[in-house]
Amino acid sequence: RLAPRASAGRGVSVLQFNVLAQKLEPSPVDPTDESAVKAVQYAHRGPLNIAHIRRCDADVVVLEEVDDPATHYGPELHEMGYAVVADRKLGGAGDCTLVAYKSAVLSAASPHKVVRLGTDDAPASQFALLLHLAPVATAQSAEGAAVPEAADAVAKNDFFVVAQHAKAGRSVENEQIRLRHSRRLLLEELPAYIAACTVAPGGNVTAVDVAKHRVLWVGDFNAGPETYGGKYPCNAMPWLLNARARAAGDAEHAPVFESAMANALARDPEAPAAPAASDDAEAMPATELGCPRDLYLTTCKQRDDAVIRQTIDFVLYPRGVARTTAYLPCPVADAAELAPLYLPNADWGSDHLSVYAEVEWQV
Repeated sequence: RLAPRASAGRGVSVLQFNVLAQKLEPSPVDPTDESAVKAVQYAHRGPLNIAHIRRCDADVVVLEEVDDPATHYGPELHEMGYAVVADRKLGGAGDCTLVAYKSAVLSAASPHKVVRLGTDDAPASQFALLLHLAPVATAQSAEGAAVPEAADAVAKNDFFVVAQHAKAGRSVENEQIRLRHSRRLLLEELPAYIAACTVAPGGNVTAVDVAKHRVLWVGDFNAGPETYGGKYPCNAMPWLLNARARAAGDAEHAPVFESAMANALARDPEAPAAPAASDDAEAMPATELGCPRDLYLTTCKQRDDAVIRQTIDFVLYPRGVARTTAYLPCPVADAAELAPLYLPNADWGSDHLSVYAEVEWQV
C-alpha cells in the first residue's frame, strides 16, 4: 500500500487475470509426473483461480480465456455479488473475455458495447468490451432510508473500462495487428463510446479527449515479436501506442497511458531495483520507455522447449488521471528461483499471473 485507499467514488480496485481456458490448457511439461499432470487440469486450476478472485475482492474483475461464463466463473462471480458482461471471439472455443463489477458498489451507467476488430482472414475473431460504470451512490433520507443520489452527482464519479484480449502470436505481423487494433480502440472506438454516453444530443463529439477521462484499459495484450529478445517491458504497449499516435500527427490529443504497476513501482521505496539495461541491440531502449525495464513478470511458462518470460498483462490509465495506491507485487524478471514454479503449477491455476491495483482518480 502506497497511500490510503480512496473514498467511495474517488477510486476503484481492479483485477486483471487470464485464467487459462479448460479447452486451451497445455500438455504437462513432464507427462510422467503426476503432480505436473494435475497442475494443468481445470479440476485443479479452476478452484485455485476462483479462490484468488475471491481473496482479491476487486470492484472490477477482467478475465480472459473463460470457456463459458454460464458454467465457468460466471456462477461463482454472481454468488460473490458481481454483475457479469461477457462475449467471445467468434469461432474461438474457450476464449471469452469477461468483465464483472460489484453490484453493491457499481452499476452500469450506459449499455456496454462490443467492438469487433477482426483480422483480414478472420473479420470477427478479435474484439473488445467497452463499459461505462458509476458508483452506486446513496444518501440518507430524513427517515433514515438509503436513497439514490441525484444523477448529476453520480455522473461526476463515472468511469470507463476497456477490456481487450489482443491477438496472440509472437511475430512482427501479429504485433502490427495488435497495435492497429489497440490504436483503433483508443483513438476511434473509445472516444465515440464516451461521446455516446456523455455528450448531449447535438453536442460536439470531436471535443471528447480520452486523455482527460477516467479510463481503465485492462487486458492481456499478448506477446511481442521475437526481435524484442523475448522481453516485453511493462510500459512497452502504452509507449508504442503513443508513438503511433504521434506519428499519425495526433500528438496534441493522443491518449498518453501508463501502467498502474509502473506507476506503483516508481513510487514504492521497497520495490526491487530495475535490472541493468539489456545489451540486445534489437531490444527496445529502456530510456525511450520512460519506466524501469522488465521489472516484473505476468507470465513465466515452458512450452515445448521454450521458456516464455514476459510482461503482457496490464491495467492502464491516462497519465495524470489516476495514481496507484496499492498493488499486488509480481516476481521480478531476473528471479532465478522461478524455474521450479513455471505456470500453471500446484499452487497457481493459470499460465498468467494476475495484476491487481487500487486506483485513485486525480480528476
